[in-house]
Amino acid sequence: TGSEATAKNVIFFLGDGMTVAHRTAARILSKGNTELRNKIVAFEADKAALDEANRKLQENTKVFDEKRRQFQESMKMLLSTS
Repeated sequence: TGSEATAKNVIFFLGDGMTVAHRTAARILSKGNTELRNKIVAFEADKAALDEANRKLQENTKVFDEKRRQFQESMKMLLSTS
């Protein structure tokens, strides 16, 4: 037979924890390389990765500030006893 079956729908799973390279490949796959030229296309996965990095930065800053405060208090106590 000369007719070939073609897919009507394709489901592409993009898992959590994918790297930038994986997300870029998914972006190119979904929009095509020529359509993406000179355009910025953001996926929800990109936004989620940035949100997570921001959350971790804020969390680490809080921990650092607390450790610095504890150190300063310890130094004050140490210096006041000498």
